[in-house]
Parts: sequence; structure tokens; C-alpha cells
Amino acid sequence: MKKRIYLFLALVFSACFLFAQTEDKSQLEKERQDIQKEIRQIQGEYDKLKGKTKQIVGQYNLIDRKIKLQNKYISNISKELRMIDDDIYMQCGDLSSFKIARHIKIPIFTKRRICL
Repeated sequence: MKKRIYLFLALVFSACFLFAQTEDKSQLEKERQDIQKEIRQIQGEYDKLKGKTKQIVGQYNLIDRKIKLQNKYISNISKELRMIDDDIYMQCGDLSSFKIARHIKIPIFTKRRICL
């Protein structure tokens, strides 16, 4: 009886957690696409200014903005990867609960963790 309650609570918690993350994932994906679009625009502006020696400051500012956006883009991808890894970990926990209930122990490997 207790095993069923624990299994049920684990499944409910996982479902809530996954639902919350899907909204975050779509927001991160949209932000990533917006950043890519802005990077392309900056690259186009940079290409226009490239040959003009009087506008070195403008080139510097554009390159600086581009580097900052690229760092933000990398950070965004890192967040997405962490969320995917957390999803795998949560699913690993659900599988572990299920396996314990059925008395089966099969190791599950993720990037950072090994679940039994």
C-alpha cells in the first residue's frame, strides 16, 4: 500500500515538473531564435561598415554587441541542455520507483548520473 502511494506521488510530482518545464523550454527556444535573428542583423550591419575606416567605433560596437549576444545564445543553449538533463534524471527516478515496485534493478545511464 505504501509503495503504491509513493509511486503515485512520484508520478504526480514528475508530471507537474515536466508540465512546468515545457513552458520554459518553449520560451527558451523562442529567445534563442530571437537572438539568432539579431546576430544575423548585426552581422549584416557589420558587413556594411567593414570597408569604411571612419566608422571603426561603429564596427567595435557592433562586434561587442555580437559577442554579448553570442554569449547569451550559448547560455540559452546551456540552460536547455540542463533542462533536458533534469528531465532525464526525473524520468530515471520514475523508472527507479517502478523497478523497485517490481523488484527489477537495471542501471540507467545519463550524462551526469547513473540510476539504478
